[in-house]
Amino acid sequence: MLEAIAAKDAQSFDAFCADRLAHTPTFDESTMTARYTTTRGRQLQFTHHGARLVDGVAINLDQWPLFEGPWLNAQRGTGIITLNYGGERVVFDFNTTTVTTEKTD
Repeated sequence: MLEAIAAKDAQSFDAFCADRLAHTPTFDESTMTARYTTTRGRQLQFTHHGARLVDGVAINLDQWPLFEGPWLNAQRGTGIITLNYGGERVVFDFNTTTVTTEKTD
């Protein structure tokens, strides 16, 4: 498991590491299930070829974007990735194998 948080959300890097060591993921080989508690206390459970749960509630990842953030975005199945930074947008279109750049200011 990999978890990243903003530096402002941790007392220090050492405190973050200590917290993560106190909440290491578990893995059950017989059910192929991983369990993890996030820094915000969310309980994550992932079963190979099975359910994905957040706090015991099933999550359908097919409805989530592939990437979603202030700089990188992509909807699942579109073949298009968009990068935004510094007044520019770069669009990678894997359907047409093109890269276009445009100003956003």
